[in-house]
Amino acid sequence: MTDAQSVPDLPGVDDDSGVHLTRLEERLSVSTFSVPRERVRVKKVIVTEERTVTVTVRREELRFTREPLGENGYQERPKSTAETRDLDIVLHEEQIVIATEVVPVERVRIRVNTLVDDVRVTGDVLKERVDLVTSSSRDPRSVDGAHNS
Repeated sequence: MTDAQSVPDLPGVDDDSGVHLTRLEERLSVSTFSVPRERVRVKKVIVTEERTVTVTVRREELRFTREPLGENGYQERPKSTAETRDLDIVLHEEQIVIATEVVPVERVRIRVNTLVDDVRVTGDVLKERVDLVTSSSRDPRSVDGAHNS
């Protein structure tokens, strides 16, 4: 490979008798990929709460009314077949029955959302710089007799 035009990064000679070379520089390329971040577990637990509820309960009470005798005085009572004068009455009351039942109260839906953030990244890239070095301080392409960038 002695032809200067077949190797673009080496100085060569073009048709106009000028010298040319190819200057290279790096480009910063950034990409992303997904990695596991954290594990989340959803667990349903049963919590016991104490509830206080006021309940109205009823009960039967026995009340009797005394009535004074009328003007006639003593009135004869009808004769009963039973000799006993005791009267048995059964009184009732309401009792509280405590029962619980499981009923659906809420549906919970879990959804994964992807959040997008802009993150600034910085990296070093290399650049080639072309310096023109001359041997004469009178060369118009030279600055201060050293080199030109």
